[in-house]
Amino acid sequence: MGESLDTWITRFTTEIDNLRAALEWSLASQKASSFELGLQLMSSFGRLWQLHSFLRDGLAYLTRFLTAPPDGLGKHPYAEGLNLAAELSLRMRDYTETRNFANEALRIGHELNDAKLVGDACRSLADEALRWDDFTNGHSYAHLALESYQKIRDPLRSALALNLLGIREVMAGDLTTGYTHLTTALDIARSLRMKFLFPASYMV
Repeated sequence: MGESLDTWITRFTTEIDNLRAALEWSLASQKASSFELGLQLMSSFGRLWQLHSFLRDGLAYLTRFLTAPPDGLGKHPYAEGLNLAAELSLRMRDYTETRNFANEALRIGHELNDAKLVGDACRSLADEALRWDDFTNGHSYAHLALESYQKIRDPLRSALALNLLGIREVMAGDLTTGYTHLTTALDIARSLRMKFLFPASYMV
């Protein structure tokens, strides 16, 4: 995003009624092409749906898209929707749904050999595992996420995965490795001017 986060939040909240109308149109059409457009619209505003006041709204729309997809809906936009639903469920602390959405996205990501889909699903699963102090799975999924993002040379997502690795390692008592990963994540975030995404990195 070239513009400031505040600018995007203001634009999003101003246009939310138009966005809802577009999503309702996509759902009402019951056509695969319209569903794909709706899911792409959801995904394009992914991080803004994670704002507290829009979490339930965003997840409710995604659930409607994902529950009864029409015949012919592409697997990629469907999996993108699953990954966003996993993230929103995680923010709402519905961890069972987080796992359900992320595991299905992971399955499709492997089927399509799509590193971004795999990485996003693994990142949600890593985050969910760490919230239960499941260091083994948290570490494994975070590593898989990082490997996937490095394949596609995505620095922002790589930093998110490094941040999760650092959190896991600090929580498990490996402070040296944890601080190294957190510092690397923070350096990338600063270079991208998106350090607001990494509150855990400020432990360093």
